Amino acid sequence: MEVSLKEILEFAKKIDSLIEERVEVIHKMKSTDEYQSEKIDLLSLSLSKAQGQFKTIIFNKENPYLGLGYSDLTQILDMLRAPLSENELSLSQELKIDDDAMVTLHTVLRHSSGQWISSRARIVPKKDDVKAFESAVNIHKKILILGLLGVAVSGDPMDDDGEIAMADARGIIAKGPSTKYNPKEQSFERINKTQLEELEYELAQYPDIAENLLDQMRIQSLADLPKSQFRVVLTRAREITKFRNNGRKIETP
Repeated sequence: MEVSLKEILEFAKKIDSLIEERVEVIHKMKSTDEYQSEKIDLLSLSLSKAQGQFKTIIFNKENPYLGLGYSDLTQILDMLRAPLSENELSLSQELKIDDDAMVTLHTVLRHSSGQWISSRARIVPKKDDVKAFESAVNIHKKILILGLLGVAVSGDPMDDDGEIAMADARGIIAKGPSTKYNPKEQSFERINKTQLEELEYELAQYPDIAENLLDQMRIQSLADLPKSQFRVVLTRAREITKFRNNGRKIETP
């Protein structure tokens, strides 16, 4: 069956039309999921003025179980409301449920011009009860507000230079390259040349880690490493060097 040029052109136009419709749909979907309005110049100017008026937020409550001070949501909002209002800014927070039944807290900072910026966080309470949910919502409200406005609480114990976040790293280093190695329980088969070169490559810039590894394994050289322990030792060595490469000086035991 022969197809005329006219029919081909008409078909091409239909394809172009479908593509344009699809692009428009995708653009609309994307625009509804943005974290800020198209322009934020007026909002940014007002926010910078408000930031210059924010007073230092200090603790007004104490957690009786942890013995730590904290600033509650009421005080934080009281400290922020006046500067925000004077600069035509407003805050709103609402909970939304997505298609996966996940609850998300949406925090929006709006300017009188209609410009806005937002931040979001999913709420995942430790327990499935109302009190745990309320507690999770309140702490996330504070975190999102402070982050959105560029504000910090003076003396916050969570501002610890990453101490809590590095807890796992300290655990890794405390264990050393291998704490379960027993020479009497291992076979006499040693690692091969390829495995030795891989291990030497990982430890080339860290002779202290290599020395520690030899002490832990009770061997004279890396070539004496039992093949059964190669994967464990290589993994541990990579974990330690990774933390060092991230800017932390971690001492091996």
